[in-house]
Amino acid sequence: MKRATESLRRLAQYAGNVTIGIENHDDFLPHIEDMHMLIHNIGEDNVGMVFDPMSYIQDGKDPITEDSALKHVVHVHMKEPRHPIWEVVFDALDTEGYAGYYSVEESDPEEAWYWLEERM
Repeated sequence: MKRATESLRRLAQYAGNVTIGIENHDDFLPHIEDMHMLIHNIGEDNVGMVFDPMSYIQDGKDPITEDSALKHVVHVHMKEPRHPIWEVVFDALDTEGYAGYYSVEESDPEEAWYWLEERM
């Protein structure tokens, strides 16, 4: 993790005003606390989290914790948008003041459109 921290810190310093989003995935940053620690250790304001809560759920982990990394969210990746966890996630993100973008990943495009129309 030390190498990733140093590399991402250098990248962030080079990037300047460009925001860098790090996404949790399977065994990379398997706990939300790991993401929080990585971003904290990088220590640059332009580094944040691409939040993919379904990856945590699929690994049997709770994506919403007390010592949450949600304050670092710069983008939300929504897999399985009709999963009941999303209402909890939306509430937690609202509490943190997240007002950014969401991308929807759904294997059935018609299902994704139905869900989006429902939300609008």
